[in-house]
Amino acid sequence: MCSLTVKPSIEIKQRMIVNETERIVLTRHIYSNPLANVSWLDGTHLLQTQTLVNTTSFIIERAQCTDTMNFSLVASNILQSNVTSRVEVIVNCEYKNL
Repeated sequence: MCSLTVKPSIEIKQRMIVNETERIVLTRHIYSNPLANVSWLDGTHLLQTQTLVNTTSFIIERAQCTDTMNFSLVASNILQSNVTSRVEVIVNCEYKNL
């Protein structure tokens, strides 16, 4: 029996909405054979990479208002590179009177 090779595809999930100061755990399943190399980005700024995975997570320990953004998750394997998915995070901010 031969192994089926599959170009990477990334699990799609709804945006994540959290409150300021909460811990954010962004997790996505990567459908890929062979396993994929993944990168998490904030615009063009590389945040994290992982090699040969089928599940990836990016953690923000304490959410801040400035963490409201669209992160990019990029997956690649030997069949296809740079498959990208948007991961939207919305942080509900606490407004303080000065």
